[in-house]
Amino acid sequence: MKNASVFYYILCMQLLTSSLLAQHNTVPLSKQKVDLSGENVTRGDLFKQIQKQTNASINVSRELVDLSKLFTIDRIGIPLDTALYILLKGENVNWELKEKKINILHADTPIGGTMPAMPASVIESIIVTGQVVNNNNESLPGATIRLKHNDKIGCKTDVHGKFTLSADVPDPILLVSYTGYETKEVRVYSSGKIRVELQLCQMNLNEKVAIAYGTTSRKLATGNVTEIKAVEIERAPVIDPMLAIQGRVPGMAITPSSGVTGASPRILIRGESSLLGNSYPLVIIDGIPFAADGGPVNELNSIATQNEYGGISAFSSLDPADIESIVILKDADATAIYGSRGANGVILITTKRARINHPSAIAYYRGGWSYVSTWLPFLATPDYLKMRKEAFKNDGLTPGEDDNAADLTLWDQTRDTDWQDLMIGGTAAMNEAKLTCSVADSNIQFLFGAGDKSITSVFPGKFRYQIGTLNGSLSINSKDKKFQTNITVNYSTDTNYLFNSSFDFLFLPRNAPLVYKKNGDLNWEENGARFPNPIAATFCKYTISKNNMTGNFTLSYNLWNRLRLRSNIGYNRMFIRENLQTPKLSQDPEFTDAQAGTSTFAIKKLKSCIVEPQIEYNRDLLGGRLTVLTGATYQYSSSNTVTTQASGYASDALLGSLNAADTTTNLPPDYNLYKYGGIFTRVTYNFKDRYIINLTGRRDGSSRFLSSLRYENFWSVGAAWIFSDIQFIKQLIPMLSFGKLRSSFGITGNDQFGNHKFVATWSSLRVGSYNNISALGPDALDNPDIRWETNKKFEAAVDLGFFEDKIFTSIAYYRNRSNNQLINYRLPYQTGFGSVPRNFDALIQNSGLEILITGNLPKTGNFGLTASLNLTIPRNKLLRFDNLSTSSYNGIYVVGKSTKVLNILEAQGIDSTAGTFNIKDIDGKPGFTAADFKPIYNRDPTYFWGLQLGFTYRGFELNILGEFRRQVLPNYRNVIYRNNMLPGMKYNQLSHIMNRWQQPGDISENPMFSTNSAGSAYTDRNYIATSSAVYDYTWYLICRNITASYTFNKLWSPGSTLRLFCNAQNLFSITNYDGGNPEVANARALATLTTVTLGVSLTL
Repeated sequence: MKNASVFYYILCMQLLTSSLLAQHNTVPLSKQKVDLSGENVTRGDLFKQIQKQTNASINVSRELVDLSKLFTIDRIGIPLDTALYILLKGENVNWELKEKKINILHADTPIGGTMPAMPASVIESIIVTGQVVNNNNESLPGATIRLKHNDKIGCKTDVHGKFTLSADVPDPILLVSYTGYETKEVRVYSSGKIRVELQLCQMNLNEKVAIAYGTTSRKLATGNVTEIKAVEIERAPVIDPMLAIQGRVPGMAITPSSGVTGASPRILIRGESSLLGNSYPLVIIDGIPFAADGGPVNELNSIATQNEYGGISAFSSLDPADIESIVILKDADATAIYGSRGANGVILITTKRARINHPSAIAYYRGGWSYVSTWLPFLATPDYLKMRKEAFKNDGLTPGEDDNAADLTLWDQTRDTDWQDLMIGGTAAMNEAKLTCSVADSNIQFLFGAGDKSITSVFPGKFRYQIGTLNGSLSINSKDKKFQTNITVNYSTDTNYLFNSSFDFLFLPRNAPLVYKKNGDLNWEENGARFPNPIAATFCKYTISKNNMTGNFTLSYNLWNRLRLRSNIGYNRMFIRENLQTPKLSQDPEFTDAQAGTSTFAIKKLKSCIVEPQIEYNRDLLGGRLTVLTGATYQYSSSNTVTTQASGYASDALLGSLNAADTTTNLPPDYNLYKYGGIFTRVTYNFKDRYIINLTGRRDGSSRFLSSLRYENFWSVGAAWIFSDIQFIKQLIPMLSFGKLRSSFGITGNDQFGNHKFVATWSSLRVGSYNNISALGPDALDNPDIRWETNKKFEAAVDLGFFEDKIFTSIAYYRNRSNNQLINYRLPYQTGFGSVPRNFDALIQNSGLEILITGNLPKTGNFGLTASLNLTIPRNKLLRFDNLSTSSYNGIYVVGKSTKVLNILEAQGIDSTAGTFNIKDIDGKPGFTAADFKPIYNRDPTYFWGLQLGFTYRGFELNILGEFRRQVLPNYRNVIYRNNMLPGMKYNQLSHIMNRWQQPGDISENPMFSTNSAGSAYTDRNYIATSSAVYDYTWYLICRNITASYTFNKLWSPGSTLRLFCNAQNLFSITNYDGGNPEVANARALATLTTVTLGVSLTL
C-alpha cells in the first residue's frame, strides 16, 4: 500500500510538471519573460540562458555578432524583446520571433517578424530598486543615486544602503556616488532590482581621518595629518606595528635597533628637539596614553640590547592585526591641543570596531620563515691566517705556543668554521592565527577577536617569541542617536625567550676549536689553548614576559542639536617580568670551577589612566559652521621597578626560582609618579568649505616642576584656503580638481625628561643598617628652578589634486624651534656629583621639506595602477647656546651645526711610507688638542623617501614598498677600533680589510697589520676611533615589503571572500655600506631579518 502511494505521488508530480511545461510552451515568444544574470559572461552564454528558458533556438552567425562580448547583468523577469534589445543594442542587426525560433539577421535583410525600434517595456517608466554596497559587501547608507542626464531626479540610500528610483527616459544611466568611493555609472534597461558595488578611491579627500578629540577630512584639515590604514599595516609580517609603517610617512624616521624579534625601533618625527629629554612621540591607543613612553621597557641586558637605542619594544604588545588605523600628527595645529605631551609629535592608534549592517566572521592564518638579511664577508681561514702571519712579521715577532698565537701554532690550520652560519644562520618559523567575529546594526555594534602568534629564532637553541591577544568592542546608540557609548578592551600576553651575549663570537678565528667534545659536552680548549665557546652564551637564558591591558569607556549625549557632552575614561597597565640567568654551565671551568650560577629578576609595573570630560558646540554662523570644543584632562602615570640579584644556587636547574638562591640582594627600587592636568579649547570656523580657521588653547600643569612653576600656556592657530572652487582658477587651470593652501603656527612645551628632577633624590646604601634602619645616600642634587622647554612650530603647505584627484601632491615646509633647553650641567668633582639639571638658553631648530605625490591611473577594464612617493629633506641646527665655549659642552655641540654633529679629527688616509693613519694636526702642536677637532659630519639623515606601487587585475593585487635613506653612519672601522678588535690581532675581519699597506709606496685603505694595539701601527688607535676614518656617507635602498594576493568574492554569500596572499618583508637591499646591514649599522648587532609568509583569510 505504501509503495502504491509513492507511485501515485510521483505520477501526479510528473503530470503537473508536464502540464506546466505545456502551458509555458504555449505562450508566444513575444510574451515570454526571461532572467539574465552573470558577471563578465559572454553574449553567447547569455543566449544559452534564453534558449534554456524559452525552449527556442537562436540562429545567429558569428560573422554578424561577436558572441564573446562580455556583459555584467542581473535582470529578473524581463520581456524577451527587452532581453534581446539589451544584448544586441549597437549591433547592425534585426531579429524576428517565429514559433520556436529566434532569427538574428543583418539589418538590411527583409524579415517577416516584428523588430521594434525599442521595446515598449523599455519606453515605459522604469522603477529601479536596489542596494549600494562596497567591495566588502557592506551597505553604504547615504549614497547618492541620480540620473546622468537629469541630476534633478535622484535619491539617497537608507540605513541599509537600499533605494528606489523612478525614471521616465529610455535606457537611463544612474550615477551612484558615496564619499570616499569612486562614482559608478550603471545603465538600466528595465524595472527591477539591481546591486551596485562601489570601489574605494585611492585618494579620497572627503574620507574621515582621526585627529585629536575628533575627526576631519583631508579636504578640510588645517593641520598635517597622515593616516596609515589596516590594509597597509597587515601587509607587513612583523610583530611591532611601528615597523609596519616604515617608509610610509613623510617626516617620520623609524630605525630598527636589531633584527632580534621584539627589539625596539628608534622613532623620530621631524627630528630631535631636546638635548636631554627623549624625543619619543606621544602614543595614544583608543584615547589612552600608552603607559610605556615609546622607548625600550627592559631593565636587564640581552642579545637584543647590543646596539644604540637597543632594548625590548613596548609596541610588540600590540597586535598589528587588531589595528584599524595609525594616524601621525606633526605640526602645531594637529598637536598643540595635547600641550607639552605632543611636542615630539603624536601617534594615534585606533583598534578595530564592528561595522554597521555587516555581521561577519573572519578567520586568518599566516605562516612563514625568516632569515638574516645581510651576511658579513668574513675572511676564510687561509686569508685569516695570512693576515695573522703578516701581522707578526710586521711586528718583528715569531708566533709562540701561547694563547696569543694559538690559532697559528696549536689549533687546526685547515678548520674553517662559519660562525655566522652556526650562531645566526638558522631559519625562524612564524605561525599566526586570528579569528574575529562581529555583529552590528544601527544601534548596537559588537566585535570580539582572539589571536595567537609564535616565532622561533635564527639562533641555535629553543628560543622563541609567543603572543596571545584578545580584543573586543561594544558600541550602543539610542534609537534617536542622542546617546552613544563605546567600550573597547585589548589584552595581550607575550613572552620572549632569548639569551644574553654580545656578538663578539662573529669575530672568532674560523679555525678556533669545535664547540662540542665528542661526548657532547661543551669544549673550551684545543691543545691547551682556551677560547670563549660561543655556544656557552646561549645557556645564559633571558626571558621577558609582558601583560598589557588597555580599556576605554566613552560616553556622549546630545543635549540638543547644537550641544554635545562627551567623556573619555581610559586605563592602560603593563606588567613586565624579566629573568636573566648565568648558569655554571656557561662559564669556563678553568676560571670559574667553584662559582655557582647567578640569576637576576626584575619586575616593572607601568600604569596610565586618563579622564577627559568634553563639551562640543556646533552652530551655523554668518554663512559658515562654527564648532567649539572645550574639555579638561587628568592623567596619572606611574612606573615601579624592583630588581633582585640572586646567587649561590645549588643547581643550574633552579636558576628560575628566587627562593632557591643562597643569597639575594635587592637593588634600590625605582619608582616614578607623573601627574598631568590641563584644560583645553578648540574653535573651528568653516566658511562654505572654502575658508577654515582653527584656534587651539591649552593650559597644562605637570608634576615634573615645582608647584610655582608647574603651569604653562600653549596655543596654536591653523588656517586653510581651498581655492580650487573659484571660477577663475577653474578656467585658468582646468585640470586642477583640488587646491588648498594651509599654514599653522603654535607653541607647545616639553616636560619629557624624567621625574623628580627639581628635588634632591636619595637611595638606600648597601652598608648594613642602624637600628634596622637602612642608610641613605644622595643620588642627585636638586634644582627647583627648572622650567618647561618651549617648542615653536611653524608650517606652510599646499595640497593640489589634478584630473579629479587622480594625481595628488602635498608640499609642506616646517620649522620647529625648541628653546630653554634642559641639560645635565656638569659640575666639578669636588661637589660629589657629576651634574645637575639646568635650563640653558639654547635654541634648536628642526626644519625641512616634505613632499607627497600619489597617482591613481584610471581603471581600464579590470586593470588598475597606483603609485605614491613621499620625500623628506630634514635639517637640524643648534642656533644658539649661550656661553657654550666656557661650558662643559664645548666640543660636543657646535653653534650653527646639527645637535648630532660629529666634532672629530680629520683622517687623511694611510701614510704611504709608514703604513699608519694620517690624522690632520690643525694647530701644529704635539699630540692632538681640542683645537684639532672640527665638525665634519652629523648623524642626521640627509634625506629619505618611500615609494609604493600597486597593481590590480580582477582579483589579483600586487603591492611593493621601497625605502631609501642617505645618512652618515659608523662604518666597520668604528666597530673594530672602538672595541680594540684590530686587524692582525686574534680576531677575524671582513674581507675588505685585506686592502692594506704592506710596503713603502703602497696606496691602501687600511694600515699595516699588527698584533699589538699599543704598537706603532695602532699607537693612535683612540684618535682613529674619534676621527672621520670611522664614519662614511652611506645610502641604502631596501625593498621593504612586497605583497601579492588573490581574492575570490561571493563564494557562499554576497559578502563572503577567500583571500590567498604572500607577504615578504625586507626582501633585499642595495647599499654602499661596508659594515653589514645599514639599518642596524653595527657589525656587533643582529641584522634585520628577511621574512616571507603565505596566508589565507576567509570572510563569512
